[in-house]
Amino acid sequence: MGTRTGIIALIFLISSCAAHKNSEQSKGEKIVIELNENKNKAAGAEIGGILLAAAPYFIDWGYKGLQTLFDREQKKYVATYKSKKKDENFYHKISPQGEVTLNYSGFAIYRLLDKETDLTKAVSKISFEFVPNSSGSMLSLVPKEIFVNRSKAKILKSDTDIDLIVKISIKSKWLAEGVFNSKELLNSEFTFKNIKIQPEDKNDRFIYKVITDKSQELKELEVYCEPSERFSYVPYSTNKDGDLIRDSGLNVIEKGYFIIETEVIESDDYKKRIEKTSKKIQNSKDLLKEIFKTVTSE
Repeated sequence: MGTRTGIIALIFLISSCAAHKNSEQSKGEKIVIELNENKNKAAGAEIGGILLAAAPYFIDWGYKGLQTLFDREQKKYVATYKSKKKDENFYHKISPQGEVTLNYSGFAIYRLLDKETDLTKAVSKISFEFVPNSSGSMLSLVPKEIFVNRSKAKILKSDTDIDLIVKISIKSKWLAEGVFNSKELLNSEFTFKNIKIQPEDKNDRFIYKVITDKSQELKELEVYCEPSERFSYVPYSTNKDGDLIRDSGLNVIEKGYFIIETEVIESDDYKKRIEKTSKKIQNSKDLLKEIFKTVTSE
């Protein structure tokens, strides 16, 4: 009886994975990084049926096939999407003395589906802000807001939330007295836990405010995430004489060239449960062989 129960439990785990209807959605996907203008420029089946239908299949596959099935299943619960944004005007204004005013206050990562282009209809959004330190000599990238209406990763029908890791790189290219330079200014990760997705039968949108102070008690629709490490301002180009590069009308033509690259990784806790069971299978090869032997002999 114990071995039968074991094989039933393993098969049932795989076979009863009904997906939440607002997950596993990627048709017509488009990822957009939108720079935000700085406004302050002045300053389940029955068990019996499953066993009868699946047992011969598993017997034919044996241990290796069962492990492969678990490996394939757990991959569905992780999904990734990437995007890149280039711009040559990180600054609104650069004074002859080198004082700068930011052109952008931050940026947001939008995910749209069904070839949609209207950002107000995005199925997810993660926004960040450029925040100077107290002396104004360095910047930090601070997460501000996040929502996920529909996820790309699969989650179970019975689950309600998802975890996200957001990887962000900011690079720059510039001329320093006419000599080309390039550098990665920031390479950071941000983790968001237990973000609720839109319910199957409602139009609710759970928009989370991001809290960066770990000592602060979280309220409803608040999530904790650390800001990035500090990074230097985007360099701006100068000519061989060390002056700003201007056009014939004496307008500065390059005010800080930068590239933002993002990767968002969605993950459901169910993937972790499958992964845990998969490891048990790896450590129980002899037991599984005995299970298959018992099923076929009875």
